[in-house]
Amino acid sequence: MFFIGVTFLPEYLLKGVASETISSTAGGMFYLIEGELKNHPEDTWPKKIKELQSRYVYPLDIKKTDDFDFDSEELEYLGKGRAIYKEVDGGDIWYRHIKNTPYVLAMSMSNTNTRISELSAAGTYSLVMDRYLEQPEALWNGITNNLQKHFDIPLQMLLIENISIANDVKKRLISGELVGVDIAERSERYIQRIGDSKWFLQAGPIPEHVIIELLNYIILIILAMMIAVAVWLWLRPMWFGLMNLHHTVTAFGSGNFEVQAKEHKRSPTYALAKTFNAMAQRIKSLIQTQKDLTNAVAHELRTPLSRIRFATEILEKCENKDRQRYLKGINHDIDEMGALVNELLLYAKFDQNGPKIKKNKQSIGRWFNEFNVDTCYGEGATLPALRLMKTQNNDFSFFDTECMDRALNNLLSNACRYARNNIEVSYECVNNNCIVHVDDDGPGIPVKSYERLFEPFYRLDPSRDKGTGGYGLGLAIVKQIMLWHQGKVTISVSPLGGARFSLSLPRTDDILWREI
Repeated sequence: MFFIGVTFLPEYLLKGVASETISSTAGGMFYLIEGELKNHPEDTWPKKIKELQSRYVYPLDIKKTDDFDFDSEELEYLGKGRAIYKEVDGGDIWYRHIKNTPYVLAMSMSNTNTRISELSAAGTYSLVMDRYLEQPEALWNGITNNLQKHFDIPLQMLLIENISIANDVKKRLISGELVGVDIAERSERYIQRIGDSKWFLQAGPIPEHVIIELLNYIILIILAMMIAVAVWLWLRPMWFGLMNLHHTVTAFGSGNFEVQAKEHKRSPTYALAKTFNAMAQRIKSLIQTQKDLTNAVAHELRTPLSRIRFATEILEKCENKDRQRYLKGINHDIDEMGALVNELLLYAKFDQNGPKIKKNKQSIGRWFNEFNVDTCYGEGATLPALRLMKTQNNDFSFFDTECMDRALNNLLSNACRYARNNIEVSYECVNNNCIVHVDDDGPGIPVKSYERLFEPFYRLDPSRDKGTGGYGLGLAIVKQIMLWHQGKVTISVSPLGGARFSLSLPRTDDILWREI
């Protein structure tokens, strides 16, 4: 945008400036030529222009307005008495309409050096000198003032001692030559002696339009503004995104774990906000887990410790024949505490080391058919019948076999605890998901408890518990395993009348997209 601007902006800015500059510098020249023409009939003007040509280096011409190719804007400028210019074949042509006539004066200009500039000014100076020499010296100041009305260039009558130029140039002035000083500079001026008098007429310095003087600064300011706007447009969303993160982090650090950073996909801080929210959720989960773990450990260990303490006190007083029974109870309580500790360690392992699981592309159907259902059976004669529904499906997904074994085993152990007579394990594919169902014919689960059942250490009403144990960590581990596999575990009503737990894994295409 900047380079386009510096290419076209100067031309746009200078177009009007050039017309104004020409009007100011050439206005007096055209005025003098018009004055010479108006002293003669209009039909003789072309002939008179040819006579005046001898005084000018540049070609002069006069034609009717319709003979020139002017557009509406140029005609408007000319109608206001202003001079205009047009580029033709690498040179500039200056035009000015002669008021109250159909004629337009034209003067062809080109790039000049000092000598050519002096020669071009000589024509105008010759017309000026004619006016001075036609009148006595006493009236010259009045002539200067009258000419100044038509020249935007300053005109002064000076004595030779008041002119600051080199001595060799002064000699040329005294001899009657027209001298140009500082051509193409801001102090450009032209000086010539008036006849044989002591006075010298100076025209200049030629004023430079303020836009021309400030053009470089204008371009630099525009560049700076464009850079500033670009930087502002880039930094604005970044700034708001960072401020949003700042407020969110401050609130989170103050203990408000529910706060989340706003995630706008087009924001440059989107990835940072998303990462922070994930980290905040993880920290919140870990803190909550730690609280739950602390409460659960305190609650679960309190009962066996109390029993051990009670049994120890009795041992001190009981007879030898009862010691064995109390020692057996103490050992049972110790085993219970050991089982709890192992369960807690297992949950901590799955809760913290999930990203280290090894997922490979493999057949879900084959894994399901090869699963050993006997691993969920413990000791006891009242275990329900368990049936694995074999499948021919051969769908693939990415998963860790050991983790999925653990998840299914936990569901089967849970079903064994609550089923009355039957457990069924089945497999199906629905849309882009492969689902393993574990059904039992137990008392079922209230809908209001579906979500909470997967929370650590949460257990249903004791009336549903058959006294078979459990610490409320098995289903929490299942949920965590499924989350690592971009899957999910859900609860619904079983066709057998009890509860149905479903493990859902995405097929290969979907999981690949998620992994990427």
